[in-house]
Amino acid sequence: MRGRGSLSNIHVVKHRGCESMIVNSPEYMKIRETLNGFAVFDACSESEMAELLRSSYTRKVPRGKHLYEAGENARDVYLLLDGGVKLCSEVPRQRPKVLQLVYPLELFGMFDVLTDSDRDLSAIAMSASEALVIDGEAFKTLLNNNARFAVSILRGWGTRFREFASWCFRFNHYGAREKVAAYLIEEFSVSGKTGNRAVVPTRRDIASLLGITPETLSRELSYFRKRGWVSVDQKGALRVSDTESLGVLLGA
Repeated sequence: MRGRGSLSNIHVVKHRGCESMIVNSPEYMKIRETLNGFAVFDACSESEMAELLRSSYTRKVPRGKHLYEAGENARDVYLLLDGGVKLCSEVPRQRPKVLQLVYPLELFGMFDVLTDSDRDLSAIAMSASEALVIDGEAFKTLLNNNARFAVSILRGWGTRFREFASWCFRFNHYGAREKVAAYLIEEFSVSGKTGNRAVVPTRRDIASLLGITPETLSRELSYFRKRGWVSVDQKGALRVSDTESLGVLLGA
């Protein structure tokens, strides 16, 4: 008989009412192949991945619906597989304030789980999205048992902290034009020369993220477009043409 973590050990359990991953099933193999492109899991053995995915399941969410809401008990870590998600602060009778945009192969909801906290933010799908929902206890067990995996998570956490510090600086010290330029340069660095992603945030979401009004965002984008620094395709995606000129605005 093979060990519990073996890929050939077919096992199904109910995870809080949802059917967990069947090891070696087509769904499992598809998810496993997807995770091969996510460096943080390179430190994990096949048996460790099998154990982690055994307590995981995939969840599809329509555009505008919540994956979780602020105030909920944080029991799961999420890995976005497809689509886009915005993490928002929600106040009654006000529009959600966008604080972070999440794209495929990004973990989110992790910090609340690691600190045994309730959700500080809500996660809302920007488009029809699919996420891998990983049981928080299984995730923490993997962290405790695999030092290389823990270091990879800490490195990612450090990168996210630096990004947050940079965002705070921009929010407090940049004017609207500089904020938009910094956002466009950041998109360029992540998604290549076109500055294009499969999921396009709405102008309202981008404006909320940058702390400006949608009207101000439109005005600044028009300013950049007239100078040939950016363009907009038929799907409304921004395409960055001249990062050097945008960088001049930031003193780069």
